[in-house]
Amino acid sequence: MAAPPAAPKKTPTSFVAQDSIWKDYVRNEFKTSDAWFENWSFLADLYKEFQDDAAVRKAAREKTELPKGLQVPPVMPVSRYIHVQPSPKPTPLKTSQEVGWRGQSRNCQLEIYGRFYKPKRSILRQLNWPAEAVS
Repeated sequence: MAAPPAAPKKTPTSFVAQDSIWKDYVRNEFKTSDAWFENWSFLADLYKEFQDDAAVRKAAREKTELPKGLQVPPVMPVSRYIHVQPSPKPTPLKTSQEVGWRGQSRNCQLEIYGRFYKPKRSILRQLNWPAEAVS
């Protein structure tokens, strides 16, 4: 396995050199911002025109009335239709106790036919069909 290449050693730069690098960076920022305005400012003008045109169109747009059959009825409060009764037991203190805590009461069980419901006879026997009818 080959050794990774050694990173080039950085020469320590003085504060004067770092300051001149920063000055060049800032000077370059100002120069490019001026060049952008000279070369690309027409885009900003077009955007302003577009915004003004959109505002005029939005103000001129009239709200259309829907036919009576397509109108949405007014919103009614949910409590008018849904009635939630208080819980028969207090809420569990831990989240690990929440799993199945309502299922212990009789009126909240999902298995209404017992723990495991199996039909006693086959569908063929219930309908008095021969076994060859299903093949």
